[in-house]
Amino acid sequence: MKALETTSEHPSRGSSPEPPRSIRARKSVRAPLETLYEFLATLDNHWLLTDRFVALERLHGPVESRTGGEITIRGPWGLRRHARTWLDVDEDGSRIVGTAVVGRRTLARVTWALTPIPNGTDVELTASILTASPLDRVLLPVAAPWLRRRFLAAIERLEEQALRRR
Repeated sequence: MKALETTSEHPSRGSSPEPPRSIRARKSVRAPLETLYEFLATLDNHWLLTDRFVALERLHGPVESRTGGEITIRGPWGLRRHARTWLDVDEDGSRIVGTAVVGRRTLARVTWALTPIPNGTDVELTASILTASPLDRVLLPVAAPWLRRRFLAAIERLEEQALRRR
């Protein structure tokens, strides 16, 4: 896989815009860290965090101990991207880390970071772009704000789900 490139291949075009290296959303939610972590650690729950722009295609592994899945992201301008995901549950009980492969050449590390705060938890969802295909290098600068809004909406749905489980 090729690392992110930030210069144009044709010298007359100058530098192409550098794709964001990470896309991040953060929100404080009114739920305890343990409740959020338990919810996120069960991959079967993640479909409850999606909206009309993300379709869960399939999950891998046995029920209640899934190892990953496949999603289709329907973006602006009719764009569709298929992603394969893997989940790695961190031992410390405050971070969920996974990997997403989009197409054949785009690789991202996806992290849910949970930090206790008075009366709740600070939740941060980050996708760190490790490598990107030429197409994704062009799309990411334009799509990043849209993806950030999707991440924020997922955090809001996480809060709703946690409050229902109390």
